[in-house]
Amino acid sequence: MLGGFLEKKAKVDYFVVRMPHFIHKLHVARIWYYIQNVVILLKAIKCDVIYVGASPLVDLIGYLKYKGLYKKRVVVIVHHPGNFSLNKQRYDKLIFICRMAYDKALMDYPHYKDMFLFQSWGPDLCFYEDGWARNQRKKYNEVSFFSNGNTDRDNYTLVAAAKEMEKEKVGILCSKQYIPDNYDSNIKNIILNEVNNGRIMSGKMLTYKK
Repeated sequence: MLGGFLEKKAKVDYFVVRMPHFIHKLHVARIWYYIQNVVILLKAIKCDVIYVGASPLVDLIGYLKYKGLYKKRVVVIVHHPGNFSLNKQRYDKLIFICRMAYDKALMDYPHYKDMFLFQSWGPDLCFYEDGWARNQRKKYNEVSFFSNGNTDRDNYTLVAAAKEMEKEKVGILCSKQYIPDNYDSNIKNIILNEVNNGRIMSGKMLTYKK
């Protein structure tokens, strides 16, 4: 679908949303989400197709489509199970990049299965064969194994394996509550970067080399 737009040289606009930390501290996240729903709707009015990740930020657009008041096409990418609803929201297509989320959606909304598409989100191998990326690998030959993120990451097993492979460099990037119990800062071949409110707390991962 996107290939067709690119062939027509369609104009692509994007809108990046990040909740400021003080919103959490003031406990007004719900109000912030309501405001952002309206902002996103206003930006979406001029678009022919909305391509967006599943999020409460598009609940208003989904509800208006459910009521038949928003006619533009909306394609939603679903990463995690349960982070969207079709009770009072409608979309033209939901693309699942997680098998668990896809299977759960089939159980929760079997009548809308024609709207669902499972597309495994595997590694972009072509990117790593690109000239720029290939040169970067040669220039920064740093980490053999890398775990990035929190949900459903088995960092405990990764740390256990790293202890048995002392010659291999292992990187872990996660929030404090997801640091595995068996991690020890004295393990020389493991570099762990803690993420706090979306920010990397140290730069070791960027400078760590064999």
